[in-house]
Amino acid sequence: TFVDDRGETISRDTQPTRVVAYLPIAASLWDFGVEVVGVFGTTLRPDGTPEIYAGNVDLDKVVSLGETYGEIDLEKLVDLKPELVVFDIYDAAEFDLWGLPADAVDQVASIADLVGISFVGAPVTSTIERIGELAEAVGADLSAAAVVADREAFETASQSLRDAVAAKPGLLSLFVAAWPENLYVANPQIWGDLLYFKELGLDIV
Repeated sequence: TFVDDRGETISRDTQPTRVVAYLPIAASLWDFGVEVVGVFGTTLRPDGTPEIYAGNVDLDKVVSLGETYGEIDLEKLVDLKPELVVFDIYDAAEFDLWGLPADAVDQVASIADLVGISFVGAPVTSTIERIGELAEAVGADLSAAAVVADREAFETASQSLRDAVAAKPGLLSLFVAAWPENLYVANPQIWGDLLYFKELGLDIV
C-alpha cells in the first residue's frame, strides 16, 4: 500500500515489478535501485545527448512512450504490461497526467495504477524522501551501499553550499530560464530546489 501526493491510496496484492515513470522521477527511482521499464518525457537534447534530468537511466534499456508533452503511445504502454505509472504533480487540486486528455488518462488508468508525486511547494529533500518511500514500496533496499553513498554525497554537497553561502554575506541570487522571446524568473516559494537552497542560507530574489 502506498498513499500518493494526491491522497490516493494504491493497494496491490503483490509488489509491482514493472514501473513506468515520467523521466525525472524515473531517474530518481533508478538511483534508489528501481529500474523502470518505460519512461515518458523528452529523453534527448537536440545534439543527441541525454537530457540532464535523465540522470543515470540507461535509455537503451527503457522504452520511451512519449517525447512530447500531451502524448503517450498507449499501444506501447499496453505491450509493456506496467503495474504502476508514476507522474509528477504541480497542483494537487488540478489533475494533470503529462497533459493527456481525460479519455487518455482513463485509458492509462485502465492499464496500470497511477501514482502522483509532488515536486513543488516543499524543499526538494521532501520529494526525494517521497520517491524513496515509493521505491521501498516496490522493493528497493534503502540501506544498499550505493544508496547510502549517494545520500552521503548529497549531504556533503549540501554542506559545501551552506559553507559557500556563509562565506558570501549579502549575496543575492536570481534564478531564470531564458528564451529569445522571454525571460522567466523562478519563484523561490514554489520550486523545490530553490526552497532547499534557501534552507541552506541562500538569499533568492
